[in-house]
Amino acid sequence: MAQAGMLNNRRFTLHWENQSAFCEAFPTLVPSMNLFENHSGILTCGGGSVAADMILSIIAKDHGNELAALVADMCIHARKNSDHVPQKSSIAHMIGNRNKALIAVLELMKNNLEEPLGLNEMTKAAGISHRQIERLFQHYLGTSPKRFYSDLRLERGHVLLGETNLSVMEIASACGFSVGHFTNRFKKRYGVSPRDYSAQWRIN
Repeated sequence: MAQAGMLNNRRFTLHWENQSAFCEAFPTLVPSMNLFENHSGILTCGGGSVAADMILSIIAKDHGNELAALVADMCIHARKNSDHVPQKSSIAHMIGNRNKALIAVLELMKNNLEEPLGLNEMTKAAGISHRQIERLFQHYLGTSPKRFYSDLRLERGHVLLGETNLSVMEIASACGFSVGHFTNRFKKRYGVSPRDYSAQWRIN
């Protein structure tokens, strides 16, 4: 759909796990994080059980909430009444903590993978000291901020290698690594070089 130009100037979505690779392939298109979208005749959703939510929303629009509720009950499906429910759990929910400074730093990390921020920049933005954020990461996440940030970028590289045809150099750059550093870290974590991992996906 993107290649055919069908998503230009339209709201759309796809599964959160595939969004990084999609944005690398189509940098001018920005998917939403909603469960599903219905815009200008284009229906898209995040997949899985969300397809049922999208169908129920269409039934409700065309035939009313009562029929949509009956269909949901028939399918034993707990209906989500809005498309504006985010696909992913909040960071606070995932880490089981609502510490504002910790969440602020994690959000900054998540939103700055290609051009990583320095820890001083992040702690200043979060209004907390370097020492305090080190303690929070160790206490709640069992690792250092530097290691966590590096792993986050490495995971993005892992996704891009499996879902795009970008070169190892392009992917390393998209994750804020030099090629050598990316290759070493990737092989240490996943037991295979980025190039060989990408080749396996192409063969499969």
